[in-house]
Amino acid sequence: MTVNRSISTPFAVSLAGDYNDNGQVEADDLNLVLFNWAVDETNLTLAWISQRPEPGTAVGVSQLNGVLFNWGNTVSAAAVPEPAALIIGLGMVLFSMVTHRCLGN
Repeated sequence: MTVNRSISTPFAVSLAGDYNDNGQVEADDLNLVLFNWAVDETNLTLAWISQRPEPGTAVGVSQLNGVLFNWGNTVSAAAVPEPAALIIGLGMVLFSMVTHRCLGN
């Protein structure tokens, strides 16, 4: 039985090398790679939430590089749009369309 604990949303931000999906690439991600080295994707621990290897592929150099090349990176709060910003943006577009039409341009 495979359990998929990842949540997919239109605004989800994926950080390369952040396998435990806590918003930063750090020692816990490196431990996941090292303790699961050569383990097939279907047998990975449930702590490996994000960016699981392709089915039939074992944890290896690609996942290690994901951690090492992104060490210390964090998800920026600016990278995740707030719903209020989306509503304001849509309101501005609608206002622009209405005023443009009313002015006859």
